[in-house]
Amino acid sequence: MENLQPTGQDHLSAAQQLLDDDRHFVQAVTRMGDDQEVVAVEDIFEIHGVKLLARGSRINSAVLDKLLGHRLREPIETRLTADAGVSPTELANAAAQFVDTDAWWRRMAARSGDAMAIRHGLSRLKIPAPLCFRLTVLREQRPALYLHSLRTALLSHYLALRLGLSATDTERLLLAALCHDFGELHTDPAILEPGHRITDEERRFVYVHPVTGYLILNHISAVHPEVARAVLHHHERLDGSGYPSRLRGDAISRLARILTVAEVAETILARFADNRRLSALLRLNLSKYDVHAVAMLHELLLVDPDLGRENAALPPDALNRQLSLLSGLLSGWARFRTSLDEPALADAGASLDFLFERIQNLNSTLRQFGFDPDSFETLSTLAGNTRKSLRNSRWWSRR
Repeated sequence: MENLQPTGQDHLSAAQQLLDDDRHFVQAVTRMGDDQEVVAVEDIFEIHGVKLLARGSRINSAVLDKLLGHRLREPIETRLTADAGVSPTELANAAAQFVDTDAWWRRMAARSGDAMAIRHGLSRLKIPAPLCFRLTVLREQRPALYLHSLRTALLSHYLALRLGLSATDTERLLLAALCHDFGELHTDPAILEPGHRITDEERRFVYVHPVTGYLILNHISAVHPEVARAVLHHHERLDGSGYPSRLRGDAISRLARILTVAEVAETILARFADNRRLSALLRLNLSKYDVHAVAMLHELLLVDPDLGRENAALPPDALNRQLSLLSGLLSGWARFRTSLDEPALADAGASLDFLFERIQNLNSTLRQFGFDPDSFETLSTLAGNTRKSLRNSRWWSRR
């Protein structure tokens, strides 16, 4: 068992409670069984030995009440099989479709040195049956999370090749990337709905998902401990600002440091479809992420013709004037807002409300990407040159 720091012990207890209760995952499994054949290949028992379902039983919403409220003797995915379940071959074909139909992923595959490597890597990957079943539940019940996991695996594999990882470590990283969000299958999906305002109590369950994923993998003997550790650490940050244990530096596993960069990159690219935004995020947070992996990712971003326009920048004087105006607007906005009295706000009506909302969204976005919108220095960094930022790092200077 991983030695979690004290801040992680509460998360460990919460994660185990989620696995013992298991209602959200069981509900997802039974809903999947409404649409495709899911069958028990072994008898299903609760923890005290009472048989809940016999081998051969069809698993769907009709048997949900028989399963809920019981702690199962074995994880339910070890007792089930799904028709047309996810397999290494399917994963390889899905990766091939990304590469064949999208220019960005095609450039990534070519840049790795072997355009076919990701397909071959996935097709040869040894994935234990319970994990294939969980991937099937992701695909059928949480398709966005499934695609996120697959694309994170593609980016992780690219980084593994560019960083020269061994074949063994590359396979472990690939499996960790595919499984890194398994813990979210045990989180109430209502918490994760877009637009839902997460309460402090609910946030605890968001923060616990790496621990839940770790426990799932840690109990499968065929999964190497380094795979489980990478999943456990994938939200840790080198500067200690991550979770669940606020680890720093080398306390975070090497595979997790690479997985983190791939996962963050996929999240930003999927949400905003904007390489510039990703480039800025990584530049401004070099203290959080592995500089070796960041350098390899920037190398990929810089061959994108969309980024070429970023380098056709304004002359320095003109750029500084525009940044000064933007910095002044953002830093003075709150004072302007509080200076307006109620009659003035009422007269302005919806047009001013819209403006307030846009400025608030801009401030929120800037803070989300790790810097202070009131700071001219960070705005200047945001507009700066990617290569220069990376060359200032100790590792890049030794290349």
